[in-house]
Amino acid sequence: MAESGPYANGAKPTLLLADDHALYRRGVRGLLDEGLKGADFIEAAEFDGIVSALESGPGVDMALVDLHMPGMDGSATIEALRESFPRVKVLVVSGDDERETVLSCLSAGAHGYVSKTQPPDELIQAVKIVLGGQMYAPSFLARIPSSQAPSAAPGQFTPRQR
Repeated sequence: MAESGPYANGAKPTLLLADDHALYRRGVRGLLDEGLKGADFIEAAEFDGIVSALESGPGVDMALVDLHMPGMDGSATIEALRESFPRVKVLVVSGDDERETVLSCLSAGAHGYVSKTQPPDELIQAVKIVLGGQMYAPSFLARIPSSQAPSAAPGQFTPRQR
């Protein structure tokens, strides 16, 4: 499948890393710098910093945004970012791996969602996928939640259910 977007053309992407933990931002920056070879980075520690960075120029291709930092209000903030800066791809990177949160952010316009519990290579892959013009969803979304799983054991199905 051919990729499109700034990363696919060989152009150097500019990524906004938004998280209120400086140590985490530095770790993600190192990981992505190695995995993307030549990306530029801008950092923000709160929502106002995100807006300021995005307003300062058209150079940001993607914002990697934590949901739980000062000024953020979950998927409502993601929706506001997408409306205000439609050209910027938004990848949520959060410690919240609740199915409802992931789906809410994707519905609000996020281009992808990565749980901080996923392996580091998964973040690199998600960034490449989104920069390539596609959506990224974590594989755990494919699992049926236990509340929706059938309550009958396989031997308890009726002949018609089988």
